[in-house]
Amino acid sequence: MSPIETLRGFVNTWECDENDHLNVQFYIRFFEDAAGHFQVMAGVPEADRREPAVRHVRYHAELRVNAGVRVESFGVGDRQAVHMLYETTDGRLSATCLETYDDPPAGLSRALRRHGAELPEAAMPRSVDDSPVDAGAQGARPPGGYLTLGTRVRAQQCRPDGSVFDSAVIGINSDAAAHFWESTGIDRKWLEDHNFGRVAVEMKLTRTGPLRFGDLVHVISRPIAIARSTITFENRFVRSETGDVAAIMLVTGLTMNLETRRAAPLPEDKRARTEALIASQSANPS
Repeated sequence: MSPIETLRGFVNTWECDENDHLNVQFYIRFFEDAAGHFQVMAGVPEADRREPAVRHVRYHAELRVNAGVRVESFGVGDRQAVHMLYETTDGRLSATCLETYDDPPAGLSRALRRHGAELPEAAMPRSVDDSPVDAGAQGARPPGGYLTLGTRVRAQQCRPDGSVFDSAVIGINSDAAAHFWESTGIDRKWLEDHNFGRVAVEMKLTRTGPLRFGDLVHVISRPIAIARSTITFENRFVRSETGDVAAIMLVTGLTMNLETRRAAPLPEDKRARTEALIASQSANPS
């Protein structure tokens, strides 16, 4: 079956960040809206509509100010949906989102099958798989984890029922990520000296508990893996008053030359510093 066009949108100036391109939280907002339209257009009864437990995103090409976008959506099996986000002028694929639903109701499963297709290679996970992440016994205190942000969930970040939008979680994640990168030595001064930016190329959000309007939340970060040009790190979103983990983000990021708009290999000293942080997790388990 042909995909359903589920969204048309536009990149505004105020949605772009210090790298002069669309901030990741607004990609997720496009995907959230496309997912809602998909369930309505696919005929999912209102009582059977759900938010996914996991959103896995790959970023394929930058979106700059004034870009028009459209999203095509379809099911994969009876528990997943895929959203393909294209820039409208040249048809370039900009990002993909693979959603996984936890025990979806019958009406949602039927719609996913009815409007289903094969998972395209462009949406397949690479550095971060699509399976849910569990906080485990470590909870809010994973080995090697450290505080990178403290904030509060505000009304403008929430759905009508008071639960926080995934796009708002991604926005909080971006703020915490800036502090995570500082620990690797890839800080603001180093970036400005080299005319580089920090960008995400793949990420996965697993919702592990409620996060609602008014909740105090803090973020615990740690590096997970490092390659020639990328660092994968984890951010745990913790409800400060209870210590419960509400969400876990896995992000693969890299540094980008802001003139050529291409990835830059990580310097050896930054790699060594990050490798030491990863090694310390095994040396000092919680």
